[in-house]
Amino acid sequence: MRIRERYELAEELRTRYRGAGRVEKGQLLDSFCLASGYGRKYAVKVLRGRRRLPLRKRVPRQRRYGPGFRAALKVCWEASDYLCSQRLQPFLGDLVLILERHGQLRCSRETRELLATASVSTV
Repeated sequence: MRIRERYELAEELRTRYRGAGRVEKGQLLDSFCLASGYGRKYAVKVLRGRRRLPLRKRVPRQRRYGPGFRAALKVCWEASDYLCSQRLQPFLGDLVLILERHGQLRCSRETRELLATASVSTV
């Protein structure tokens, strides 16, 4: 039996298979396996048919940290003599206030809050 004929036979049996009871499904499956040469598990898959789930449209996340954050972080990093993020992050909020007081940094209130609450991995 050719592949096309196997799938045509599966199309014919599919509606009967779905509406059948347990005993009748077993008989239909046995006869389909003999005719097509498929194993039982694969024959069940073929008779059930493919059910494709619709793909979800992926919505990209909005960026939380913008170019203002990066520029301010770079100034803080340079002022701290290029500390690693683990050492820089704990006192980043205080450092921003000190740099603003001395005129080395100008940033908005939102950027200041982001710098104070940023995690080590973000820094």
